[in-house]
Amino acid sequence: MIGDTNIFVIDNDNMVGEIEIMIAEETARGSKKGWEAVILMLLYGIKFIKIKTFEAKISIENIISINMFQKLNFKEKSRSEIFQEVTLEKVVDNNWTKSLEGHFEFQLQTYE
Repeated sequence: MIGDTNIFVIDNDNMVGEIEIMIAEETARGSKKGWEAVILMLLYGIKFIKIKTFEAKISIENIISINMFQKLNFKEKSRSEIFQEVTLEKVVDNNWTKSLEGHFEFQLQTYE
């Protein structure tokens, strides 16, 4: 295990999910494993939890993570100087979902 990624549903009425990623193993950083894990988690949130909007709260100093989410088309929603964090947001749409799916040669499926 090199880290983890999570989705917390923070607004059930509007299906807003907060996504997190943490790569604890320093030797795994910069290897695109976090990128792949986040995309898979986003797709899981879209397909199975029915998330409509994602938020990511990131330390202002964590430029690498901010850049990663911006490459995934997240935009700055707010900035807290008190907490030293930025909140990025992405509203889910079909084009974005298809672009996420385009990173992999497989499809997520349910098993019964």
